[in-house]
Amino acid sequence: AIDQPAKYAIVRDLKSITKQVGDIATFQCQVTPGTTNVQWLKDNSVLSGINYRTYKKGDSYFLELNNLTVDDNGIYTFVASDSKTSVASSSTLNVLCGDSRPTSPGGSFLPHPPKFKVKLKDTDLLEGASCVRFELIVRGLPIPVVQM
Repeated sequence: AIDQPAKYAIVRDLKSITKQVGDIATFQCQVTPGTTNVQWLKDNSVLSGINYRTYKKGDSYFLELNNLTVDDNGIYTFVASDSKTSVASSSTLNVLCGDSRPTSPGGSFLPHPPKFKVKLKDTDLLEGASCVRFELIVRGLPIPVVQM
């Protein structure tokens, strides 16, 4: 038997996005022509909620997240599949809230204890996934040292 080439292929992967609370974030993934069965996931679960929309232009698929909150932080995945094959691309969204670091009257940052700006979250792995990525952000002054 001759192996058939994959029906779907990612032409342009998702890119990581960093935005502020209240902003709009748009993920884009370009696939080979003819792809029709697609799905968007957040932290390996089917995307739900009302503050997003999906659309297609040409061979590119888009996920637009509106009025971002810190709850939108996570790993977003685009999946194109049929009954035999699937391809996926994943990337992170980092939503930052306003800078809450204490400052002096002159505007310089004052010493303050470490604070988690983005915390670790539970995640499920998709079957066949070969890696997992965890991300956290810690701020403090002096700059904290994080050990794994």
